[in-house]
Amino acid sequence: MKKALKIIIPLILVAAAITVLFLLYRMNSRTLYNEDIVYGNTAGNFYNGGLFCEIDGQVFFSNPEDENRLYQMTPDGREAKKVTDDSACFINADPHYIYYARDGQAKASDFSFLQFNPNSLCRISHKGGRSLVLDEAPALYVSLIQNDIYYIHYDTQTASTLYKAGIDGKKKEKVTNEPLLLSPGREGTLCYAGVASDHNISLWNPQTDSGTTIYEGVCYLPIDTANDLYFLDAANDYHLMRMEKSSGEVIPVTDCRIDCYNLTDEYIYYQKNAGKDSALCRISRDGFSEEEIVSPGNYTSISATSRYVYFTSFRNPAQNFQTPANGPVEVESFHISYKE
Repeated sequence: MKKALKIIIPLILVAAAITVLFLLYRMNSRTLYNEDIVYGNTAGNFYNGGLFCEIDGQVFFSNPEDENRLYQMTPDGREAKKVTDDSACFINADPHYIYYARDGQAKASDFSFLQFNPNSLCRISHKGGRSLVLDEAPALYVSLIQNDIYYIHYDTQTASTLYKAGIDGKKKEKVTNEPLLLSPGREGTLCYAGVASDHNISLWNPQTDSGTTIYEGVCYLPIDTANDLYFLDAANDYHLMRMEKSSGEVIPVTDCRIDCYNLTDEYIYYQKNAGKDSALCRISRDGFSEEEIVSPGNYTSISATSRYVYFTSFRNPAQNFQTPANGPVEVESFHISYKE
């Protein structure tokens, strides 16, 4: 009997271990879906490379101090820790996962998304672990809405086209040959400016995969908010404009060319292209304040969280900065506090 137990007990332990491993595998591979409308990031961050993404008291970001690998930290910049060794851009997040374009050739200390060369669309848990590849092809301008991801898919046959993939990785399909940049909108829609037949601003309905025009013009980088519609007017040297939805009135925000911009609760931050007078500037969203210079010079990748606005030098991408998103301007070098 003892001899038999010596054989049976190890077999039971092995079977139990296999069962536990199988259950853990099933738990890790199971997809948690969103029941309500969830946007993966803000429109302003979307247009600036998706280098920062804030959700549920955590900021997921591309860390320039570690070859742009995916990290997380508190909104005040403390307790940073690595999520994965993947270098990432166009970051999105929901309560369960982080979605991003994996960069196979990220450069150390380079904060500008213009330097990225993404080579796949990925998903990973907030806790890290193994990433799930949703599309092996190069992906750009990733935009999550509820349980679907819209993104620019690239291949050698069709070049850049708009694709849609489920967050579970079980489906992906081309939506249109037009490489539309679908930014987070409002009330379950996505916002975009046409790039082929017209340059009007439209709202994309994910249920029907079709768009409805809401403003006609030669527009670029529209941001759709609850009360206003912001966009660059390409017919007017890319001046920043604001359309009041209640009245339909279009009001100039700037009187100069704008390269990129982003929004916080109180301000519009933008890179003014004005030769020797170029600068990162901001102006109050209420429209009653004067333009305020944040930092003279040329900058790009303006990213916003609840606490800070981050930006990088256009000429020297190794120089990265931050300033409080709201309140007095106080520019300092971007540096994170690592978790012990």
